[in-house]
Amino acid sequence: MTQGQLVSASHSAEELVPWLLKSPSIVQQLGICVTIACTRDVAQIRLNTDGLPSLRDDLASNLIRIADAGGEAFEAAYSSLSDISSVTKQMSKENGLLDKLEDRVLNRRSQRDATACQNIINRIDTYIQRSTDHGLTTQEDFDKFAKFVKQVKEALLNAQSRENTKLVNTQRHIENMDMEKTQQEKVFRQSEWEAKEAAVQYNTILERYNGRASWLGNSMAWTVGASTAGAAALGVAATVATAGVAGVAILGGLIAGAISAGKLEEASRGLNVVEDRLSEKRRARDALELQIASFEGELKLLESSKDKLERATTVIAKALSLLTDLAKDISQLMIRFRDLNQAIRELVDQYSEGKELAGYIQESIEEGEHPDLRDMSDFREKISDMRKVSVIIRCLSDLYATVIRDVVIPGFGQAIEMSNGNILDQSIEQVIRDKELLMRSYVEDSDLKCRAMAQKSSAMLSEELSRARRLESRSNGGLPVAQ
Repeated sequence: MTQGQLVSASHSAEELVPWLLKSPSIVQQLGICVTIACTRDVAQIRLNTDGLPSLRDDLASNLIRIADAGGEAFEAAYSSLSDISSVTKQMSKENGLLDKLEDRVLNRRSQRDATACQNIINRIDTYIQRSTDHGLTTQEDFDKFAKFVKQVKEALLNAQSRENTKLVNTQRHIENMDMEKTQQEKVFRQSEWEAKEAAVQYNTILERYNGRASWLGNSMAWTVGASTAGAAALGVAATVATAGVAGVAILGGLIAGAISAGKLEEASRGLNVVEDRLSEKRRARDALELQIASFEGELKLLESSKDKLERATTVIAKALSLLTDLAKDISQLMIRFRDLNQAIRELVDQYSEGKELAGYIQESIEEGEHPDLRDMSDFREKISDMRKVSVIIRCLSDLYATVIRDVVIPGFGQAIEMSNGNILDQSIEQVIRDKELLMRSYVEDSDLKCRAMAQKSSAMLSEELSRARRLESRSNGGLPVAQ
């Protein structure tokens, strides 16, 4: 970024406001991280931390650590930016170090001026080094913060993939088990029908068997009784005479009884077969009934597991959305920190060249010669450029330090404040809505504050740059022009 681009990007309040508003947005997101970490749904999300040793294996702990890392980065940035603002103010203000350096180098009157010049150079060396260190440290702190958010997001994406795979497999298992259960229910209904048919057949044969057994008993009793009565009535002679007839009757009764007994035995065997078949059908039916009950129990467990997985995937999706927005805001914030460090590097380069020119001028004076006019002109130009860049660095660092002090740090109090209700069993969507509602006034007030700060900083920057240009014009008016 050239000096012209830097001035343009740093001067407009409209350019500054979107950048400044990233801070309260980040604070709100960190507050949501802390709050949802206290819910049961988030606490149950486990992460695969393979290759990510800096992470813990649960989402809740890492969300708390993200909030802590953000708070630490902002606090460290406030200290660093405040110091950068202070030292660049010492350099760029009216009758500041740069003005004094310019005067001592170009208007040297004695060795005392040379000593004073060296002292000023030493102080500027220290201030520029401090600004460089602070700028790099601030950027590194936010780089680490952003990297940690990215790692948690990466682990969360892995968890999302894992849970989605589980959900798909569970759904497939449920569908397969539903199909098998439906098939078993068809088989059960068929088995139950067969058991009923077997029972009907059994009862029919049992009735027939009982009927034949009763008839056989009656028939045998009648045959024996009739034969005995006939013999007694006829006497011995008659018995002999009627023996043939009685024998035939008895024989007929015995034959009929034998036939009935055979049928009864046959019916008994048939009854046993049907009874065994009925028992078999009932056992099959009972086994199927137990299997279906087992399926229903397993399906309930699978449905419960599916519900948990769906809740988990919802939680992960919400957390991913939150971390994506957070990472985006941090990235936008870091663009300005990189701009600030680019300005500091530009200041370092200009100062290095200016210090070299000051050395040439000092050497010429030491040797009793008049300094080269081009060297003097270039030195004055470098001082002018340094003054402008210092003003920009001062305004940017002061502006952002003020935002951290007056907007970010107070916001952390609301960020970690919990709602009045018990959020343990609340849905993540409800918790996020409640947190956004709780911090709405903070975000709205921050918007107004940041806009006011941007206007003030933009006006101050315009004024300081105008002063720098007036000094440049006045100085050039009194300097001989190099031929």
